[in-house]
Amino acid sequence: MRENKEDRNVFYVMARDVQAFTIFAHVITQWRVGFSGVVGLDYNVVFSVMDRMLIESNMQLIVLSQVQAIESAFLAKKHQK
Repeated sequence: MRENKEDRNVFYVMARDVQAFTIFAHVITQWRVGFSGVVGLDYNVVFSVMDRMLIESNMQLIVLSQVQAIESAFLAKKHQK
């Protein structure tokens, strides 16, 4: 089967990751920038969004680790270019 260029832009979010992906989508413009460029998300904003989404405090670190996994993959892809 031939790969279509558009197929590379399609992805699926697993149900267990929807909450983390939603948070990431909300904070996608909130990056910390250093001398070498983008270094990571501003976690103050991440926690603020989690509070607004009414994510219970005992779940926030779990969701944060999921957001960090997305952030890590995003940065790896961005720095690959």
